[in-house]
Amino acid sequence: MIAKSIANFPIKLGVYDYIFILLLIVNFLIRIDNYNQTVQWEDANRDYIVARHIIKYHEFPLVGPQTTALNIKNSPVYYYLISVPLIFNDNIVSLIVINVFLQNLVLLFIYLLAKSMFNARVGIIAVILFGFSDKIIEQSITFHQPLVMEPFAYLSYLFLVLCFKTQKYWLLLLSVFFFIFSSSIHYSILGAAPSYLFLVLLVIRSQKQTLRQYGLTILFSLFLYLLFYSPLLIYYFSSARDLQIVLSQKYLVSLSMISENLVTNLKILLSTFFIRLNDQTILIVGLLLTLASLFYLLLSKLKKSLDNKYLTIIILVLVQFLIFTSFLDLSRIH
Repeated sequence: MIAKSIANFPIKLGVYDYIFILLLIVNFLIRIDNYNQTVQWEDANRDYIVARHIIKYHEFPLVGPQTTALNIKNSPVYYYLISVPLIFNDNIVSLIVINVFLQNLVLLFIYLLAKSMFNARVGIIAVILFGFSDKIIEQSITFHQPLVMEPFAYLSYLFLVLCFKTQKYWLLLLSVFFFIFSSSIHYSILGAAPSYLFLVLLVIRSQKQTLRQYGLTILFSLFLYLLFYSPLLIYYFSSARDLQIVLSQKYLVSLSMISENLVTNLKILLSTFFIRLNDQTILIVGLLLTLASLFYLLLSKLKKSLDNKYLTIIILVLVQFLIFTSFLDLSRIH
């Protein structure tokens, strides 16, 4: 049934689609020219050694890298994933090249997202603003957990939008799969979990699904978490000391840290599109952008249009992500 549904998706390339393909090729060439063959990042060197060990000795770690996000160990899915390319070419550079392809997939999914929600022209603008930012192009110099996670996170949101538009429930399950898979690679995507859960419930409600679909979605999510995190669970249950550390750790930051985290997150977000700014300017720019967005939504004559609803959702996700990660020990968003 899934194969039949995919086959029925209309694939018609327009002028903007060809412009996007050209932009994608140019962006790929820039990234290939930009990547660093002498990797200096300690994380990348560590990850390569672990992935190489998996391929050479067929020994699979039970834990992934300890991340600054939540300051706890993650699932080893990331190590398993990056070990696959080493089967064909045992070289750290091959992982960097794979990352370049993954970063171009991000542009593809951003374009498809914008095109599905608005139109192809908006997709082109999004790709130019995002894909040709110096900050984003720098992501091609090496490979890293959040960089590998990115395309799967965007793919999750793409399937969520397609599910809403096509009313096909299996697309929602694919969205849930890739969201949980993304979190098993890097925890930072969990900063968007509350708004993502809200959107999932809205999509299910829009399809007028029964309680059976709600229950199936919950069971499917639990199964995926158990699947991707089972090695980590085995590790924690065999290590009482580490389990105690996780259970006793404080995940909420102090009140004095909330504003500092908010400024840090805004700085990371805005530096993608603007010149690096000082903390005061960051807060002013962030406040003005938020007020401008709210002002537009309140006064727009298109309040009931689908475009306006999509814009509202985008603002909701961004604001929720910034605020939620400021309260949690997720001070570095990616």
